Formats: sequence, structure tokens, C-alpha cells
Amino acid sequence: DELSIKRVVDKELQRKKIRDTNNNLLRICARYDNL
Repeated sequence: DELSIKRVVDKELQRKKIRDTNNNLLRICARYDNL
């Protein structure tokens, strides 16, 4: 049903957002390590 599909999509978006955030944090940390 439509609501459960929306919930699954939201969960996937959330996971992707978290992964992107983690990648950005890793990149920032790597930049500081190079200073």
C-alpha cells in the first residue's frame, strides 16, 4: 500500500543521507590530518 512504500523510500533516503554525511566527515577528517 502507498503508505508503506513511502515509509520504505523515506528509510532509504535517510540511509543515503547518513552515508553522505559520514563520507563528508571522513573527508574533513582526512583534510585535517594533512595539515
